[in-house]
Amino acid sequence: MSTVSVCMIVKDEQNIIEDSLNSINDIADEIIITDTGSVDKTKEIAKTFTDKIYDFKWINDFSAAKNFCAEKASCDFIFTWDADFFIKEEFRKKIIELKNNNFNNFNYIRFRWNLEYSSAGIPIKYNGNYFLYERNLFHWEYPVHEKIIANKNTEIKSKTFWDIEIEHYRDKEKLYGRQNQKLEIMQQFISNNPIDLNMLYVYAEDLAYAKKYENAIKVYEQFIEITTHNDLERKMIAAEKMILFNFYLKNTKEAKIIANKYYDLFHEYPRFLLIYADATVPFDEKGALDAYKIFISKAEELKKSYNSYDNERYNVHPYLMISQILIKKEKYNEALQFIEEAIKNTLIEERKDAFLNIKYELLKNV
Repeated sequence: MSTVSVCMIVKDEQNIIEDSLNSINDIADEIIITDTGSVDKTKEIAKTFTDKIYDFKWINDFSAAKNFCAEKASCDFIFTWDADFFIKEEFRKKIIELKNNNFNNFNYIRFRWNLEYSSAGIPIKYNGNYFLYERNLFHWEYPVHEKIIANKNTEIKSKTFWDIEIEHYRDKEKLYGRQNQKLEIMQQFISNNPIDLNMLYVYAEDLAYAKKYENAIKVYEQFIEITTHNDLERKMIAAEKMILFNFYLKNTKEAKIIANKYYDLFHEYPRFLLIYADATVPFDEKGALDAYKIFISKAEELKKSYNSYDNERYNVHPYLMISQILIKKEKYNEALQFIEEAIKNTLIEERKDAFLNIKYELLKNV
């Protein structure tokens, strides 16, 4: 059986830390808390779970804080944990089972990380995030959007357990403040490391999260220009996001220009085919219809080839768009088939009701 150190970086988490620690306590052989300056009751609550609480003077570097916390750990594995994470009992039991089997001899483990939920609490968007790694074999780099790096001569044995889910409950108000903090840290890092691809990529993502779409597009353009052919997948996602953000800015012509520019390079990627179809709709409905149908035929690949999944985007949107195009062409029977797929696949009740209304209107014409 392996032992596990739960390592947490915290600051002012008094409203959520107790529930979070209760959910992980059965897995932990020890809990290490690194506090970066709490002024509330965070440490007082944490003391009911552990006496291993350490202060860390904040230096605008999340990796430095995580490496400091990891150095205090003594168990076989480190479980990286945040106060806004929560794990349900059924998944906790699965991790304990893995723990009892030495994590099946893997040293770097990801679980499914649920990011967005329907109004009924059903996960609709998730990715695979790293949570567990063998102590002394890895370390953290980058001051923000920190990246776990294998130490020299470490052979990585990794696996994502998609059947184990970690919940992420975001406090939007706190996130907004931290988002500005992260952007400032990234700007400082990039000013000293202007061609660091990892930081450019996440910087563009965070600019978009802050709805600074024009700036995000410029950074993605820079990323695409300097990235290598070996990093095609992230290059493709950068092109996809540039198209998407132009939609947000109502620049449909520019979105189409970018989609055409990168089509030959990325059309084998189902994810790019979908955004290409979206960009094509205003100008060539037949071309868009063909692209959506090709995407649907390849959509299952998305669950296997990417580290994230968005049910409403990949499993609902294309069917809805096809039905809308077919309605305009007065092909009501065929449109009915696609809207029924959208109804079946959506996990959001409000959308289901809207799609049902479309279906009832279609039935009047069939």
